[in-house]
Amino acid sequence: MPLLGKGVEYAIHSMYYLVDVSRDSAMTIADMATFQNISESYLAKIFTRLQKGGLVRSALGVKGGYVLARPAEEISFWDIAVAVEGRVSLFECHDVRSGCVIGMTNGGQTGVCTVHAVFLEASQKLEAFLKTRNLRWLHTTLLDIIPDETRAEAENWFNLQKLRK
Repeated sequence: MPLLGKGVEYAIHSMYYLVDVSRDSAMTIADMATFQNISESYLAKIFTRLQKGGLVRSALGVKGGYVLARPAEEISFWDIAVAVEGRVSLFECHDVRSGCVIGMTNGGQTGVCTVHAVFLEASQKLEAFLKTRNLRWLHTTLLDIIPDETRAEAENWFNLQKLRK
């Protein structure tokens, strides 16, 4: 089972489309879901969490939809993961150390056992790394990878959806 679910993946992919979107050209859940071939109702639930987490804002009106609530460089992958999944842990300690030789460090009385300490360190490193990756980094990285024609096709598709409304 993955540590972070598909909701985090969907959130990051969808928020990528909001990086250069202004308030007057907000993106709708329906358009993002259709473009990515994912469930609109599921994406709506994800965006509710993102909004509660202060990462997106809804723009009301005819041109309504969603925009980023903060600059793209201030929204890390960690922020998105926490907004969608809540704080996650790599390890759930069941405190077996009380009867285990591994847990006998410090007399088995205080602190965490060595096994738990390893997973705490791994969690801290994962969090630190995900904080180094943000939506601006993703956008800049993909500009170098995605062919211009593919990017233009995506932009045209979203613009066409707006014209139909």
